[in-house]
Amino acid sequence: MDPHSPYNSQPTQPQYQPSFSQGNPMSPQQTPMQPHNPLPSNNPIAHHSNVGGKIEQVIMLCYFFVAALLLFRFGLGMFGARQTPFVEFVRDITVPFMIPFEGMFGTTPSVGYYSIEFEVLVAIIVYAGVFFGLAQLVKILFK
Repeated sequence: MDPHSPYNSQPTQPQYQPSFSQGNPMSPQQTPMQPHNPLPSNNPIAHHSNVGGKIEQVIMLCYFFVAALLLFRFGLGMFGARQTPFVEFVRDITVPFMIPFEGMFGTTPSVGYYSIEFEVLVAIIVYAGVFFGLAQLVKILFK
C-alpha cells in the first residue's frame, strides 16, 4: 500500500532533508540566516555612498546621451543625409557640443551630400575623458 494514500492509517514520519548550506541540518522551524549588512540604514556614510553612486550614474547617463547625439550627427553626415528638418534639428542640438572643436581640421571633406566630420570623433573622445573624470571625482569624494 502507498504510504501517502489517504486510506493508509499508519502515521508517516517526516523525511529527513539535509541542508548543505550550513554545517548542521536545519529543522523545519528554523529560518535561514539573513545576510549581515555592515552599514546599517541609519549610518550617514551609507547614505553619502548611495548619493555618490546616483550622481555618478547621472553623469554617465549625460555622457552617453551626448555621445549618442554626436554619433548620430556623424552617421548622418557619413551616410549623406540631405538637409531635412530632422537632420537640421540633430545638427542644431549638437552645435553647443561642437563649438570648441569647429575648424580643428580645416574644412570638412565632403563629396556631394556625404561628409566626414572628424571633429565629431575628437569631441566624443574628449567628452569621454571629461565625463569619466567627473564620475571618478564623484566616486572619490563620496566613497
